[in-house]
Amino acid sequence: MTQSLELDVLARPPTPASHSSQPKWSLLIFFALLFTKPALLGPATEIAGFGLVIKLIDLAFVLYVITYVVLYADYFLKQAIWLIVTILFFCSSFFLSELLNEKKLIFSIYESLKFSTPLLGFLVLYREAKHEPDSVARYCYAILVAMFALAIAGVGFLPERYKSGVAFAPAYFGGLHTSAYVISLSTICFYFLARANYISHRQLYFWLLIGIALLFVAWQVRTALVLFVTFFLLISWKSSSSARLWMVVLFYTGTLTGIVLLLFQVLHLPSLDQLTMFSSGRLAMWQFKLELLSKATLLQMLFGRGIGSDLTLTDIWWWAAKDSHNDFLHLLTELGIVGLGLAIILFAAYRKTLAIADFAATALFVGFAAASILSNGLMFRPTPALFFSMALALSTIRKKPNHSPHPQ
Repeated sequence: MTQSLELDVLARPPTPASHSSQPKWSLLIFFALLFTKPALLGPATEIAGFGLVIKLIDLAFVLYVITYVVLYADYFLKQAIWLIVTILFFCSSFFLSELLNEKKLIFSIYESLKFSTPLLGFLVLYREAKHEPDSVARYCYAILVAMFALAIAGVGFLPERYKSGVAFAPAYFGGLHTSAYVISLSTICFYFLARANYISHRQLYFWLLIGIALLFVAWQVRTALVLFVTFFLLISWKSSSSARLWMVVLFYTGTLTGIVLLLFQVLHLPSLDQLTMFSSGRLAMWQFKLELLSKATLLQMLFGRGIGSDLTLTDIWWWAAKDSHNDFLHLLTELGIVGLGLAIILFAAYRKTLAIADFAATALFVGFAAASILSNGLMFRPTPALFFSMALALSTIRKKPNHSPHPQ
């Protein structure tokens, strides 16, 4: 029974009839480039000089998505004008900050492309999902299965990863954090495919269990878990009255437990150093960055200190320069209030482009924001951010009520 379930899950991609029986080259090229970079991250960590290949793939992907958006400019100017305009303004804030701080513009070009490429990738998937939803679902399914297969292979064959001196299971996609974010978002993508009836619920549960094993047992990256747990808790809250009841019970139970523990600990509170260690140094870094911001000039407060200025040494992270581990503080430090404000407007433009009252898409944004507050989340991680864009694009595919691709 188990063997037949696994074969059913692995061998059956989404099967509804596509609008076109012929492969579409624009989609094939996009998904080939989307797959190639994460697929090569594993070898890149073991083979010296392989990073150049990754950069060439990045360049090819950037050129492709820019070309695609230019070719379909008429469509995007009608359907996603606010997103296009906000992307351009936000990228200009990188250049403005570099100019005002008299730094090299090459860094602003690199950072703006790193940030905007997943956004442009979303535009490609958004348009294709409107015109070729079945093809997009099929290609996405294939890539998501491949990501899980590579992650499992990495756990089995790559060397262990170390974080803060502690050994964790091997991570295929270039590191623990990137791998955890990729699998977290891939699992969410499977949810959107199941919601639109492109895969069965049995398949969703299969991939969900594997995702939980990788995230909670193998890698234990807390910020990726925040994104994952926030999304699925909100989905459960919305879809089930019993789930809402249990969440209320857990909330009040947790609150009362916390009060009891506080009463026992009131005379022996944890020190700031203990809290800092528990936060992996974040509290010390945030305190340092807030003090730095309080000393900023008006110009620096408005437009930031320039690309790279967020990398600093602290007493607890003395061995290497680290960023804020908070995307919003990172933006405020490097791009100022203007850059941070444009980033917030950018995600509002994202929601406007989606143009649907979709609770699941909102839950995804909430998870994104939670991860960004607690760490350097998805904003400046282009590989996982592309899977965030994939999840948002899949959220626009509407459910087909008369179609059931697999027997339940």
